[in-house]
Amino acid sequence: MGPREIITIDGPAGAGKSTVGRLLAQSLGYLYVDSGALYRAVAWQARRLGVSLDDPETLKVWLAGFAPEVTADARGFHLVIDGAEVTEEIRSAAVSRDASLATRAERRRQDWPRENDPPPLAEIMAEIAARDLRDSSRSEAPLRVPADASVIDTTDLSINEVLQQCLARIKGR
Repeated sequence: MGPREIITIDGPAGAGKSTVGRLLAQSLGYLYVDSGALYRAVAWQARRLGVSLDDPETLKVWLAGFAPEVTADARGFHLVIDGAEVTEEIRSAAVSRDASLATRAERRRQDWPRENDPPPLAEIMAEIAARDLRDSSRSEAPLRVPADASVIDTTDLSINEVLQQCLARIKGR
């Protein structure tokens, strides 16, 4: 088999990136890699071990030895740290704008781990809005739409409609 293209999906919290990414990879026979999970894994483990994310030198030393195990199979992307699968744990509220803020908040609420009651919608919206502001105004790698990006506003689209638009745009390239 020859080389395949790498398809990246970027956007703000709750826009449906992970869901579409998994379905797209499955449809194309690609491997799905959740890069956001790798960032969450760093935050999760640092928090668990008491490593300050605000101390660049300490963080640099700690990261040199941090080696999460990453696997993917038909069930999806899996992350193992210190022998334990943490794929679901790294998505907790303590660790973690194509679609409207209200739409993204409702999606986040629907994806809330079943063992916990989700917070009020207004609280989720405030959390996402704050993250959007941080993501778009950070000095290093602010969230911006590249000139050559293919943008899909997912606000009023079903997941299948988003998937079909992605597949059509990939086929058109």
